[in-house]
Amino acid sequence: EDNPVLGLAALPTASRLDVFFDMEGYPAADDWLDYLFGAVTTDEGKDVFHDWWAHSDQQEKRAFEEFIDWVYERWHQDPSMHIYHYAPYETTAAKRLMGKYGTREDQVDDLLRNNVFVDLYAVVRRGVVVGEPSYSIKNLEHIYMDKREGGVTDAGASVLVYDAWCESGESADWQKSDRLKAIRDYNEDDCVSTVLLANWLRECQEGAGIAWAEKDGGADEPEPERQER
Repeated sequence: EDNPVLGLAALPTASRLDVFFDMEGYPAADDWLDYLFGAVTTDEGKDVFHDWWAHSDQQEKRAFEEFIDWVYERWHQDPSMHIYHYAPYETTAAKRLMGKYGTREDQVDDLLRNNVFVDLYAVVRRGVVVGEPSYSIKNLEHIYMDKREGGVTDAGASVLVYDAWCESGESADWQKSDRLKAIRDYNEDDCVSTVLLANWLRECQEGAGIAWAEKDGGADEPEPERQER
């Protein structure tokens, strides 16, 4: 396609305040529950994991507000900062939650219209060819990271483990629940995987001599899910 902002050209330059974001959702809840907002940042060369938990609608609203306030402040500190995720779930969830609770509409709109969210799935799909049956991040990981370890290794398993936690009567504090700890570890691995994927894609970008073609602020919101299908 004759569009300069596709594939590796859509990958921004790194910022020290970049955020690598992944969410866990529970579809069996009455109105879907996004129960874990996880993010990794880099502090003096070390990955730091941040997590916001929600086991009820009230907690989900608070976790969403706290996460959006946190990333919005980072963006204002450094307008070159971006929020990296893989596939459209995170941006779809942000729009759903702002509508569900009628909160943080202006902040989410600012982040979307200024292209602060960066979907690495779109970069991969249009930027590199891999010999894999799908472009799931789990299929790509052997290229740039060591094999995962732990009891939860994919999104389906995280749903089953969270469902078991709901029935278990275990503490809502992940430090006191083996099940929640396993989900937290899985989510952190997903965020770190996103960091490593972005690093690998930048190596591909540099090796191909492709520069970031920055979009203008105020651009249309990300393409609808039709494109992903």
